[in-house]
Amino acid sequence: MEQMAPLISELVSEGRTAKFTMTGDSMRPFLKHKKNTVVLEKVAPSDVKRLDVVFYRRESGAYVLHRVIKADPEKLTLCGDGQYKIEEGVPRDAVIALLSGYYSDKAPEKFISCKNKGYKLIAAFWVSTRGIRYFFFRVKRRLTR
Repeated sequence: MEQMAPLISELVSEGRTAKFTMTGDSMRPFLKHKKNTVVLEKVAPSDVKRLDVVFYRRESGAYVLHRVIKADPEKLTLCGDGQYKIEEGVPRDAVIALLSGYYSDKAPEKFISCKNKGYKLIAAFWVSTRGIRYFFFRVKRRLTR
């Protein structure tokens, strides 16, 4: 990702979209490691809102794709869909791009738009369950051992 991030930044700053295969498990169950192709687009940091998925750079220099849990005028609170710990105080200017949609892992030709009402409903439900994910993940880990 470190090598791809400058290219992604350049593409979206020019108003073009950037596509790449998702890596990592932090956005499960929506996005799966090396199975989904994501599409990123330009966004003004001030336009980022709750439930959006943003590509951003952490203070550590790491590039991450996570969902907005809370959007304050200056800062964002983010969390991966496959996680329960939140990241608070992310400056809006750390946002590089917005997830506009992704291609299904089950039907790679099927594009799922983040503007789709069904997607938005499921995303809102998933965010509302963040508090109980820890227990769900612990039970799942024990059952799969």
